[in-house]
Amino acid sequence: GAAGLTATDLIVDVRGSGAGVENKAETSLITLTDVTINAHDGAGIRTAVDLNSGNSGNTINVTGAGTGYVLDNYDTSASQLSSSFLFSDGYTVNVGNASGTATGSGVYANTTGAVQTDGVINVLDSTGGSALIARDAQSILNTGEIRSVSVAGLAVVDASGSNDKIIQNDYVLEAADATQRVIQSGAGNDLVNLITAGASTVGVINTGAGQDAFRWTAGSFRGAVEFEGTGGNNFALIQQGDLGGVSHIMTPAADNNVLQLSGVSGANAKVGTLPADDLSRGTNIGSGWNVINVLDSSDVRIV
Repeated sequence: GAAGLTATDLIVDVRGSGAGVENKAETSLITLTDVTINAHDGAGIRTAVDLNSGNSGNTINVTGAGTGYVLDNYDTSASQLSSSFLFSDGYTVNVGNASGTATGSGVYANTTGAVQTDGVINVLDSTGGSALIARDAQSILNTGEIRSVSVAGLAVVDASGSNDKIIQNDYVLEAADATQRVIQSGAGNDLVNLITAGASTVGVINTGAGQDAFRWTAGSFRGAVEFEGTGGNNFALIQQGDLGGVSHIMTPAADNNVLQLSGVSGANAKVGTLPADDLSRGTNIGSGWNVINVLDSSDVRIV
C-alpha cells in the first residue's frame, strides 16, 4: 500500500463490497479534508491505526450493508487490536438510502483498548444496524453525536463483549425512542455513566450479565435500565434525575442489589413494583432490589 495519502474536496464512489480508503500500509499519514465517501456493502474507511488528527469535514455515506469506519486488521484472522481509537470530529457517518432500507452500521472498532467517539454517526433508516460496534473495548466514551432511527432490534451502541468495561455518554446518544436499546453491554462487570451536564441519552440501557453499576447524576435520560446479572451486587444510582421519562429500573432478584435515590424529588419522583410499565403511575422498579436507599432530601413516593 501507499506510504500516505492527502486528499481534499474529493468524492469517492464505491460499488459492491470494496472500501473507499483501504489503509493496507496501516499508516497514520492519511489526511482527508472535505472528502465524501459513498460506500455500499463495504467499508468507507478500513484502517488498523488512527488516522491523521488533522482530518476535517469528511462524510461517509453507507447505502447498503457496509460500515462507515472500520478499525480492524486488513487480515481479519490476525490478533485483535489492543490500541486506543478516536473516531474524531472530522467525520460524519450516515447510514441510509433513498428507499429507507440500508442495513449497515456506523463505526466498528475491533479493539480491546479505549474507544472515543467525537464525530457524528447517524443511522437514518429503520432497518439500520448499530451506530457503534465496540464489543470488547475496555471503555467507550461518547463526546460526539450518535443518533439512530432504527427499530431493527440492534442496540445503538453494541458493547456486548464479555470483558469488564466503562461506558459513558457525555453528549448525544439517542435511539429511535425510549423503548429501543441504546446501549447493550455484556457479561463483564460493567459501569454505565450518565454524569455530564447537558448530555442527552434516549433508549433502553441493558448492562448485560455480570455485577454491574449504573450512575445517572447529570444530563437528561428517557428510557429504561435493565440489569441481567443474576449473581447480585448490582447497583443503580439516580441523583437529582427527573424520573418522568424512565419507565423501569430493574434487576433480577439476588443478594446485595442496591438502588440509591439521592436528591430525587418533584412530581415524577414515584417508584414502585408495578404489574407493567406505566409512567402515569411512576417508574417500575420490579422486585429485585434488596436495598433501596433514599438520601439527600429526596422526596420519593412509593406507588
